[in-house]
Amino acid sequence: MENDVEVSPAEDMLREAAQARLIELTGEYYVLRDQYHCMALDPSAFNKHHGQMQSVLLAERLEEIVEETKKLVPVVYPQLEFKIGG
Repeated sequence: MENDVEVSPAEDMLREAAQARLIELTGEYYVLRDQYHCMALDPSAFNKHHGQMQSVLLAERLEEIVEETKKLVPVVYPQLEFKIGG
């Protein structure tokens, strides 16, 4: 069911840009999450120091994606009421 609320062209462009970014982040998140899980399942496949550093970098980037997503979701889906965080 669609709302009959008028949206300015600027708001519409902002929402479309946020939606495109959210789609990009979602794809990146799943790729990185799979890499992280593969590293956890087979740590012998990576040099110990390099593997640990890569693991930390992946975890940090995943957290950045989560934080950016928390900011984008209300822009893309303003009609939703939800609480983010704990």
